[in-house]
Amino acid sequence: METSPIRMARERRGWSQSRLIGELRRSARLHGISLMSDSSLRVALSRWENNRVSPSPEYEDLLGLALGVSLSETQPAREARSTRPTGRLSLAVVTAQAPVLEALRRSDRLGCASITNPQLTAYALTLRTLLRARTGPLEAQLGAAALLADAEALIGWQLLDLGQPTAALANYRRAEESALRSEDPHLIAHARAGQAIAYLDLDRPGEAHQLMASTRDQAIPKVTPLFQAWLHAAVAETAAATGSQQECKDALAAADEALPGSNDHYPELPYVTLDRAHLQRWAGHSLSMLGDRQAVDILDEVVDRMPADFVRARGAMHTDLALCHSALGNAADARRCGRIATDLVRDSGSRRQSRRLMALQAA
Repeated sequence: METSPIRMARERRGWSQSRLIGELRRSARLHGISLMSDSSLRVALSRWENNRVSPSPEYEDLLGLALGVSLSETQPAREARSTRPTGRLSLAVVTAQAPVLEALRRSDRLGCASITNPQLTAYALTLRTLLRARTGPLEAQLGAAALLADAEALIGWQLLDLGQPTAALANYRRAEESALRSEDPHLIAHARAGQAIAYLDLDRPGEAHQLMASTRDQAIPKVTPLFQAWLHAAVAETAAATGSQQECKDALAAADEALPGSNDHYPELPYVTLDRAHLQRWAGHSLSMLGDRQAVDILDEVVDRMPADFVRARGAMHTDLALCHSALGNAADARRCGRIATDLVRDSGSRRQSRRLMALQAA
């Protein structure tokens, strides 16, 4: 008997059926959905995992959210799909949804991943339901797919920040599926880059760099100068993770050369924030991974130019500084930067940066 994607996804996470049922209940509470009893749900889950029956669309969505996978393309088609109540996509609907996503992005920037993640998940679920109906003009469908790809990538980034790289990787793959449907080369490359960063957090730097370098090379001819710079900077980070110092520095130089002037704006790329200060911070981070002494000077220079609302980014930067000073034997500076980083990381709730600070304290 063919193993169901539900069971494969559960076992890949190392979850028992009881754990999955608990996650389903958590997702249901967030979305105001009532579930069957635990005993009935356990029977239903066993039947789904044995391919005896397929879950209803509502349970399929909840399973996908809990497991971080897309089940809609792997399950058999059902008549229930055609009768499920959905709205009709229009350009007006898509236009109205864009500022909602941007508001969630601004909140996330402040370090509110644990608060905005459920909201983003519900937002993505709504878009996914609308797109599944495949109604409305093509332009509206492409626009909704683009919004969904952006939202799913942001959820992936949040999951990384919350210390869940496996779930983040699955979400970035879903983002790539939506990006491909949107036919936007920026979103496609952005989703693949997110997968590369997830590989870094899973301690798979070779795979991360291979994916990131190929993504950049394929996307460069198709994307704007700002995004070219972003891709070069991302390659520098993955190159640093593999210990490739010269490749890292070459990529940083390419990013600096590609970065447009301050008067160039790209409102169609709301998910990319990159100027001289942010690129400098990124360069300092990459060089710190290599143990390069230049990283301290670069980060010290940019520390006062990082906008106050980028709480997570500022926490990461001070964490980099603390780790660099510690590696260089500057104990007093390491403690000073570590205290600042600890406050910022506490404000942002970043488990990702908390782990790095714990490594510093243990050193």
